[in-house]
Amino acid sequence: MSVYRAQSRGLELYDSVPDDPALILLRWREIRSKICVAIDRTHAEDERVALLQFYTATMAIVEDAAATLQPQILPDIRQIRLKDYDCFIIKECVDGQRLHAARLEAVSRREIAAGRMQPEAELLKRAQAALSGSEDARSELLGSLAKPQAPRPRRALERVLSFLRRR
Repeated sequence: MSVYRAQSRGLELYDSVPDDPALILLRWREIRSKICVAIDRTHAEDERVALLQFYTATMAIVEDAAATLQPQILPDIRQIRLKDYDCFIIKECVDGQRLHAARLEAVSRREIAAGRMQPEAELLKRAQAALSGSEDARSELLGSLAKPQAPRPRRALERVLSFLRRR
């Protein structure tokens, strides 16, 4: 896939993101879902990188908005963000049920250089354990390919009841 197509797909997604961080917070599940689908569908590294950049930037805005407007959901958002990211990286390094060590090393170097991954990331430790031959570690790592579920939005009635209980 060409860099142009990668950028144009990212721009299509970018156009669907509101300018107002409060609106991003309201629509973050939908935005996240679109990005996850796009990442799942691509196999070209340049496109994956562009989508990872977009995901990282969008979720940073979501975290900032949540910290101000809905701090109670911030831990869930952070956990989902980390699990999504780990899932994206693992999928890039797995072919069927086989984790490719050389691919993991190359992707890790790329992500650390881009600042999206820390050199001491838990994912790297788990991946190294899986590559060392531990069947349990390999099963656990491949099992993490399931995407975490975003917390469902609270209904208006739930918000009213929650507000009344605090009084």
